[in-house]
Order: sequence, then structure tokens, then C-alpha cells
Amino acid sequence: KTDFFAGPPGSDPSQGKQKAIDTVNEAVRRHADLYAKTIEAKKTKETKAKAKKKVVKKVVKKEVKKESKKVAKPVTPQDAKVEEDVIEMGADGFDMDESKDVSEKLKETTIEEPDSKTTETKKADDTKKTDGDDDEEKKPPPVGNGGTVDGKYVWSQTLSEVTITIPLPSKLRGKDVLVDMGKNKLKVALKTDLKNPIVDDALTNTIILDDSLWTIEDGDKLVLQLTKLSQMEWWDAVCQNDPKIDTKTI
Repeated sequence: KTDFFAGPPGSDPSQGKQKAIDTVNEAVRRHADLYAKTIEAKKTKETKAKAKKKVVKKVVKKEVKKESKKVAKPVTPQDAKVEEDVIEMGADGFDMDESKDVSEKLKETTIEEPDSKTTETKKADDTKKTDGDDDEEKKPPPVGNGGTVDGKYVWSQTLSEVTITIPLPSKLRGKDVLVDMGKNKLKVALKTDLKNPIVDDALTNTIILDDSLWTIEDGDKLVLQLTKLSQMEWWDAVCQNDPKIDTKTI
């Protein structure tokens, strides 16, 4: 602050205050000039924009007058001749005069009526088919979504697994039964009668062997749980030679 008013070293101290005032005034003057130039440039830009808008308005007005004159143009003899040569077209793209001739021909054509006996026979066949479909729809699903193989076992299923229940003589243990499960086969037999197995057949579908198991319940039932490989379909039988169930009713 002292240097600003006193001036640089070696200068006249009496002139320091006046130089400081002159420096400040010079800075203010520069900013005032810059502000004045900015205002002037803004006014010039607005003036040019207004002038351009007036020019565009005149051009549009001129074009509108031209279009209005075209609409009011009278019909010349040449235009009338062209209209006479125009062929009237229907919605389907054909000459309307030709379509009139076709319609007259259709009126003259004799349409043969269908044989009443044939119609009645067809209706009767359709009724039988409908009744058959209704019977299939009314048929209840099998118990447990499975079935019974006479003299062997009862089976049920879900989308993920098949459960087989085989009746056994009373008071048997696991060591008394032979169970041989494969991915696509199944064999079950009593070790006292290996020549006559209870089940010895190929499976209708593939199973996951590591997730399948068997156990003896109450000493007189062998229960097998087979985990399906494809868990998005119903089996119509456990083994290939077993009677099939109708999976459409499930």
C-alpha cells in the first residue's frame, strides 16, 4: 500500500499519489470502453436479425401469392381432353366398365346347390369328432400321474422324479434284495430267486444315476426313487415293455 502511493524507489514522493489515481482511472476507462463495445455489438446483431426476418417474411408472402394463382388457373381444352381419356378404376385396380360386364356374366351363371345328404353326413362326422375330443378332455389324470404294472409294482411321478413301490415278502432287509440301476435300465430281484427277477427291462427314459436311490420300508416294501435326466416331460411308462398311460390327461 505504501509503495503504491509513494511510487517506485528514487521517484518524487509528491507525485506518487497522483500516479496512483491516474493508474486507477486508466483501468476504469479500459473497462468502460470494453462494455461500450459489447453493447454496440449486441445492438448490431439484433438489427441484422430483424432485417433477415423481414426478408424471409417477404419471400414467404410472395410464394403464397404464386400458389394461389396456380389454384385459380382455368381448365384448358387440352386438360379437358386428358380427363376424357382417363379410365375409371375400382378399388381393386380394374376398369369399372369391364367389372360391369363381369357382374352381368355372374348373374347368368347357375350355382349348383350342395347335396343335402352329403352335408348332413359331414355334420354327423364333425359331431362325432367333437364328442371324442370332449371325452378325452373329461378323462381324469391317473393316480399319482403314474400307473400299476400288475404283479410287479405301482409307480407315480413328478416332473423331476419317478417313484416305484414294489411289494416284498415280510421281514426282508437290504441284503436280501438285488437292485441294479443303470442310466437306461433297471433290474430288481430277490436273492433267493435270481432266475425270476421282479423287474428286468430297459427304461423308457434316461435317469441321473448318482441322484437315484432305493430303500426298504416297513420290511415289506421296496421303494425306488429315480431322478429324471429331462425334468420337463412326463413319462408314459417306467419300462419299455410296461403298459402306457395317456400323458395328455396329466
